[in-house]
Amino acid sequence: MSTIALTLLIISIVSALGWALGSIKYRNISLGVSGVLFIGLIVGHLLSLQAVPTNRVLLEFIRDFGLILFVYSIGMQMGRGFWANLIRQGKELNFLSFLTVFFGSVLIIILYKLTDIPLDALLGIYSGAVTNTPTLGAGQEILESYYHSGGDTAGLGYAVTYPFGVIGVMFVIILLKWILKISLKEEVSSYELSKATDSDKIEEIELEITNPYCNDLALGAIPGMFKQGVVTTFIDRGEEEFVPNLKTKVFTGDILHLVGPSVYLKEMKIVLGGGNVSLSGIKVQNKNVKTEKILVTNYKILGKSIHEAFDNPDSQVIISRVKRSGHEVPAEPGTKLCFGDILTVTGKSSDILSVVQLVGNDPIAMDKIRVAPIFIGLSIGILFGMIPFAIPGLSLPVKLGIAGGPLLLAIYFAGLGNFGQLIWYLPPAANNLLRELGITLFLAVVGIIAGSHFLDILLSGSGVKWLFYGVLITGLPILLTGLIARFIFKINFLTISGTLCASMTNPTALAFSTAISSSEAPIVAYITTYPLTVVLRIISIQVIFLLLV
Repeated sequence: MSTIALTLLIISIVSALGWALGSIKYRNISLGVSGVLFIGLIVGHLLSLQAVPTNRVLLEFIRDFGLILFVYSIGMQMGRGFWANLIRQGKELNFLSFLTVFFGSVLIIILYKLTDIPLDALLGIYSGAVTNTPTLGAGQEILESYYHSGGDTAGLGYAVTYPFGVIGVMFVIILLKWILKISLKEEVSSYELSKATDSDKIEEIELEITNPYCNDLALGAIPGMFKQGVVTTFIDRGEEEFVPNLKTKVFTGDILHLVGPSVYLKEMKIVLGGGNVSLSGIKVQNKNVKTEKILVTNYKILGKSIHEAFDNPDSQVIISRVKRSGHEVPAEPGTKLCFGDILTVTGKSSDILSVVQLVGNDPIAMDKIRVAPIFIGLSIGILFGMIPFAIPGLSLPVKLGIAGGPLLLAIYFAGLGNFGQLIWYLPPAANNLLRELGITLFLAVVGIIAGSHFLDILLSGSGVKWLFYGVLITGLPILLTGLIARFIFKINFLTISGTLCASMTNPTALAFSTAISSSEAPIVAYITTYPLTVVLRIISIQVIFLLLV
């Protein structure tokens, strides 16, 4: 065998065995892709004992390419819902993630000043303790750029501290629960209540007009109507049901079916007179008026607003909801349409058919893998990551590198949706494949390279010290952040646990938090804070390096 074929064979075996190990569950908790790292360490140790030759250049290429695929797919997956989550509750939660990164960075600097640990090892310990793969990639990149060495030692430090980093977050969450005397049942009830009163939540109600000042008024002349996402989908007038427009006149006794943000629907109750409120909505009885969900797949209307796309005075249809990446957004006239949006449309059957023809409604298009945008996005992301930018107080500029550049550009492209006929959309199955393939390749190579010295370091005095430092770096920052989140910001414990998991980019801990609470709250917080945390980690390790150098 050539060294290239042998190296590829070894990586494949490590990946397969690693996933087999990661699939083993104990009390609904598993190692997942982390199993690849552990198998890589074992195989790397065995290879060194037998002096088996591998192709180092190929290993490094596969490691870096796997990292790029992983961060790009993460950005594409989270980018579409990132901005909506950020606007809803992201500022507070992302600030808490920033605190975690800040506390961890300060702790690293203190350890460097007080101990004799080499800087390259310390950067690896930091990356492993926070279980952040892109951070290790950024650390290895900057070490190779300045010293042309140190990447292997960083990988070794990562491998030593990573195992406790995986489980350490779970221990801290349990500790916080005990310190704060948390009742998970009460926290779940509190979270569900806050969801019910969320001003951004899209609801539907029926209101009877009892205010005499609204009698014989055009619908568009009623204050608040068709504004801020409030839409009248149809009117029930005795035995007649019809879809209105802005010029439709309404009278007392008419029943309006409204859809929009709950806070504005409450205002409409006051304006219309507050008669007969039903949060469950009403059912259309007229066979000529129906409601359907339609998928936006026609690239010709992408980027257009609802008003621009459906500005047809002869068509009697109402767009009442827009669902995007699992989140409902108000159907305001200025809302821009993106590929994959799900529109809730009410109107006559003939008019709905014309809307279907306009927007596409082609489920097959959602499963199509567009290869060109992937490589265009990767190319621009890599170039963007090479741009240096200055941070006040540092003598040298920092770069986002191959980890941060593709991540940020993927978030931007996913939020942008399209550029002409170039559609920045990856089907979930394709995205999952790229993400899992990328992280598997990266961890397999890191384990193989670090495995040759892993056991020697772990059993030595240095290894014990590294492990102890990793425990501190994992535990102290998130413990402090958790206490601040609860006592100062008064945040729900379920949301805190999801934020802490994201601040350590730890999906295993997220699975644990979700399992013990049986709530979506940790997942929502995780998605909201994960992208910014990854970028902060990538920048922080470079700042730490430049400060200490």
